[in-house]
Amino acid sequence: RNGRAATYRNLVATMLVAALWHGASWLFVLWGAYHAAILVLYRAARRTRQFGEYSPPEGYFAPRIAKLLGTACFFHLVVFGWLLFRADSLHQVTSLLAAVFTHFLPGDYATIGELLLRMIPCLAMLFVIEGFQCRKNNVLVIMSWPTPIRLFVYTLITVGLLVSLANSRVPSPFIYQ
Repeated sequence: RNGRAATYRNLVATMLVAALWHGASWLFVLWGAYHAAILVLYRAARRTRQFGEYSPPEGYFAPRIAKLLGTACFFHLVVFGWLLFRADSLHQVTSLLAAVFTHFLPGDYATIGELLLRMIPCLAMLFVIEGFQCRKNNVLVIMSWPTPIRLFVYTLITVGLLVSLANSRVPSPFIYQ
């Protein structure tokens, strides 16, 4: 209501207060400042996209692809911020980042190939759905399916992904330990 500057100031203040609520540590403050920064950037980018000179390209997929990429990018920025939230020190943050970018293997998988092999059934299901979409020339063809069938397909995909990725023999520690 009181302009963009007030909105951005309120976002920063809210995230810093939320950070201090989680604990009196400089990493929490850094986490709050980081999230405030990405929220301000998100709001500014969204405003530019909606009211500025930017107009999405013509066609059915271009705006949706741009939105999907933006959502994926923002998701990964938020997940990166969780490293600051979870770590005990900045050294641990850099160690975790090094582990993510140099030897990423979720669970106890021996190779990336083994991980991909476990995901093939789920990926096959997604390709079948995409085939239906292409054949009908309608991306939203799934929405015309009866709700029980859609729920069954979504459940199959979700359970399949969870089973394929849940291979760790050691339980993961809770974030607040």
